[in-house]
Amino acid sequence: MTELLKKEDAHFLAEELLRIKKQVIETEYPEMPFANGDILPISTELPEGTKYYEYKIYNKLGMAKIIANPADDLPRTDIEVKKVAGKIVEIGNQFGYSFKDIRSASLTGTPLKSDLQMNAKEQAYRKFDELIQYGDAAHNIVGLYNNSNITEYAVSTVGTGSPNTAWLVSGVATKTADQIIADINGFVNSIYINSKKTKRANLVLLPLLHYTYIASTPRSATSDKTILDWVVSVNPGVKFMEVNGLDKNTLTSYGILGPTGAALTGSMMMALTVNPQTAEINMPMNFKMQPEYQLGLEMLTPCEMEIGGADVKMPLGFAYAKNI
Repeated sequence: MTELLKKEDAHFLAEELLRIKKQVIETEYPEMPFANGDILPISTELPEGTKYYEYKIYNKLGMAKIIANPADDLPRTDIEVKKVAGKIVEIGNQFGYSFKDIRSASLTGTPLKSDLQMNAKEQAYRKFDELIQYGDAAHNIVGLYNNSNITEYAVSTVGTGSPNTAWLVSGVATKTADQIIADINGFVNSIYINSKKTKRANLVLLPLLHYTYIASTPRSATSDKTILDWVVSVNPGVKFMEVNGLDKNTLTSYGILGPTGAALTGSMMMALTVNPQTAEINMPMNFKMQPEYQLGLEMLTPCEMEIGGADVKMPLGFAYAKNI
C-alpha cells in the first residue's frame, strides 16, 4: 500500500475500510426521502457509466361518443408521445485518515471511526436529494419542482392575508379550516379531472409548517378531527407527507417561480400519482467507495454516485399549488 505503513497497519486499514463500508452502505437518512426512494421510485436499470438516456412523455388524447349506424364522424383517440433526453451526472467527494491515526488505531486495536465515511455518504445523498427536487440548470438536470410540463393549480383567493391565496402568513392562519379543506380537495381532484379520469393522486407533499398546522388544528371548535384527519377521510388512498424545502424561502433560493412565472409570494404543495409508469429517478450507480490512495501523509478514499433528474413521464398525474 505504502512504505509509510507497515504491513500489519496496511492490513488493519483494509479490514477496517471493509467493515465500515458495509455499515455505511446499509445506512439510510430519513430526512432525505427522495434519495431514499420514499417518494419517487428509483431505477437502477441503466448501466454504470451512462452519460445520456432517453425517456418518453405520454399524453392520452381524445374521447368516445354515441354514434349512428353507419358513422363517418368517429372521434379520434391517440397518445401523444414526446421523446426527452435525460442526462446522468456524477456526484463525488472523498474522506481520509492520516498515517498517524491509522498506526495509533492499529497499535491499540481500536476500530477506525466511521464518522468520516458516514458524512461522505450523507453529503452525497444531500446533493442527490437536492438535485431531484430542484434540478441544476447549469448541468441540464430537471428537478421535480421546476418541471414545465406539470400543471399549476390555481388556489382560491379567499384568504385574508397577502397573498390572498395563502393559508398561513408569518405562521398565522389567513384561511379558515373549511377554506383550506376546499383548497386541498380541489387540488387532489384536479389531477383526476385534468387527466380525463385516467390518473388519481396518491401522494400530497406539503411544507413542514403547513403540514404541522393542519395536523394540529381542529376542523372546528366542536370537532374531534383535525383538518388533516378530515382531508384524509374524504381522500382515501392519498398519503399526506411533510417535506422540508417546499417553503417560499428555500424554493426562491433555487430559482423556483410562482404562477405565470412571477416571483413566489408563498410556499408550495404538490400532488403526485406515484408509480414507475408516471415518474422515476435513474441511478446507474449508488454511493460507492473506490479504492483508497495516498496523498501526502494520508490515505484518501474517493466516493461517487451516478444519478439523473426526476423523469416525469405522465405530467397529467402531477400538479403544483403555489403561494399557499
